[in-house]
Amino acid sequence: MTRPPVPRLLLVTDRRQARADLVDTLAAAVEVVPTGAADDVAVLLRDRDLPAGPRARLAGRLAERLAPRGIRLLIAGDPVLAARVGAAGVHLAAHEALPTGVRPGLLTRSCHDRDEVRAGVRDRLDALVVAPVAPTRSKPGHGPALGTGGVRRLATEAGATPVLALGGVDVASVPHWLAQGAWGVAVMGALMRTDAPDALVADLLAALAAAAPSSTTGARP
Repeated sequence: MTRPPVPRLLLVTDRRQARADLVDTLAAAVEVVPTGAADDVAVLLRDRDLPAGPRARLAGRLAERLAPRGIRLLIAGDPVLAARVGAAGVHLAAHEALPTGVRPGLLTRSCHDRDEVRAGVRDRLDALVVAPVAPTRSKPGHGPALGTGGVRRLATEAGATPVLALGGVDVASVPHWLAQGAWGVAVMGALMRTDAPDALVADLLAALAAAAPSSTTGARP
């Protein structure tokens, strides 16, 4: 079975930090993704605290706005909702078990330590989102941050499973995290708080393109 390509840039939602309408922010952000590079970017709908109805409506709006650009949508923790809105996959929290039944496209999981990475490899996840790699304004005090050595160790532990670095990531630090073995990066707070999401995404994509990852496992045949 051919497994889906892993994005190099994962855009994570948090409506509580968003300066503008969440869907408008994400739609603006992906406008700068070059034609033919849609697989390099995905959007993760987090916002798990929303009641089921409002979250489903938000997911539907996001799916509708992202589809014309070919940008994939992942839903955190809800494979039923993902299937309902035609999302490309599901993102799991570290403690969440694999969905039962048909595998929901791209399947990723958050990891914070070596044991969680090992579990992700064992479960054949498509990618692991390791966090927090650095101190972050979104979750002050959350951690401790993995830092350079921690990210390198977890990327090594992950082996052929692609790793995305999340938490305190900015444009300037992208080359550093790729040098530690990350396939790509994930951003949340910086994207939600900016007045120019399109410019931020353009800069992140340029940084990713300029700094080749030390692994090519995300580019699956």
